[in-house]
Amino acid sequence: MFVKEGVATDVAQQADLAKLLRFKTSRSGAEWVSLSAYVERMQADQSAIYYILGDDVLSIARSPHLDYFRKHDLEVLYLTDPLDSFMVVALKDFNGKPLQNVDDAQLDLPSAADQPIESKVADDDYAQLVARIKNVLGDKITEVRESKVLSDSPCRLVSPEEAAERDMQRVKRLLGQDYEIPKKIMEINRGHQLMADLAALAHSGRNDALLDASIQQLYESALLVEGLLPNPAEMAPRIQLLMEAALRNA
Repeated sequence: MFVKEGVATDVAQQADLAKLLRFKTSRSGAEWVSLSAYVERMQADQSAIYYILGDDVLSIARSPHLDYFRKHDLEVLYLTDPLDSFMVVALKDFNGKPLQNVDDAQLDLPSAADQPIESKVADDDYAQLVARIKNVLGDKITEVRESKVLSDSPCRLVSPEEAAERDMQRVKRLLGQDYEIPKKIMEINRGHQLMADLAALAHSGRNDALLDASIQQLYESALLVEGLLPNPAEMAPRIQLLMEAALRNA
């Protein structure tokens, strides 16, 4: 705890203190990993140290942000300590390698990220679904766009490039201070069956209430995984609605 506080507040000693840090990672299991050990086993075409913020290891291990990293065996630091959000605001790099949050809109990923994803949603239906998502979520998001990295998850929320206050909002939440849910970009996976089903529902116009509830649930579920949802209990009525709809069609 005190080492992390020193990294965040003592610029003169930051480089030396950073060598003492230890983290769990997507590969480490029960082991604690230093930043030096992480850098040593970085892939040849990897230029950044990747990390993910969350409330606990079990939650962030299920994060849609990790789809690409699991698929390509890229290691990610798990930052779950309340001080970690405060620390990474100050710690920009280690041994010349920048630290990069996996929810960044412009991730510096190896070239394999350009591999095409097979779409299950026609262009017209995709445009209609995007318009519906924007209408339902309004100013909670800044943009809706197709994901180039998702494979197993239907969507994710990424931080706009200019979102400098992203990590500080998490710090405020952890300190019990008033905070704002950061406005994010929603990326959707056109190769996921759930998005194909939502696009079909939007195209048919059969059940707008179910469609809107599903979109809202996807958004709030993403916030929940990231530890940014203020009151998860508010999801209960919507989840019941979705369960009733699923059982009617079972």
